[in-house]
Amino acid sequence: MVKAASSKSLVVGLALLSMTFAAAVPCRAQDAPGEGILDSFNRIINIQTESLPNYLNFEGSKVAPLVLAQVDVQRVSKKGSETKPYEHLWYKGAEPVGCRKHAELDIFPDDNVAFRVKHKSASGSDAEIKAAADAVMRVFIDASIRSNSPSAIVVPKASLNRFVQSLGKFGFSQGAPPAPNKPVITSIMLDVLSDPPGDQTTLIYHGRHQ
Repeated sequence: MVKAASSKSLVVGLALLSMTFAAAVPCRAQDAPGEGILDSFNRIINIQTESLPNYLNFEGSKVAPLVLAQVDVQRVSKKGSETKPYEHLWYKGAEPVGCRKHAELDIFPDDNVAFRVKHKSASGSDAEIKAAADAVMRVFIDASIRSNSPSAIVVPKASLNRFVQSLGKFGFSQGAPPAPNKPVITSIMLDVLSDPPGDQTTLIYHGRHQ
């Protein structure tokens, strides 16, 4: 396990990406929230969080209580699907404290990529949700380096609002869904959808640390 880059480093990384890819984002088809939304993607980045209250929780520990974010990449094709581990991230509260990478990110420029967030607990603690948001941004940057820009994030319905708020620290805020056939002037736009379906939010990157 190695020390993970700080959240401030992610903010800088996103700012650099926004300058590199700044352009009018073309309009996208508006799928029904959650319902079959992942069917159109051939790469799904699964992020599952788990609270570890007793892990490394000894007297004088500076990292407990920990949250684990396990990141896997699921390859989907007509033949079926295959899931491989990508990395494990450990957090103390919202701050990353460790990383173990298992493989290179199995994503290519022409892949259609989405994130799917799950929590080990029923609704996800605040610490789990903040860890999930941080993990999404880390892998988003990794994918962007490979000339791919994931456009959708599916999260548990009970934690959607808190997840959206957690992305605010990276410079994202809620915006109105784009009108059909009308481009949006922004460098990064993400659709956050609930599971089970019913809620959907469009996030636009504004490049400031909130």
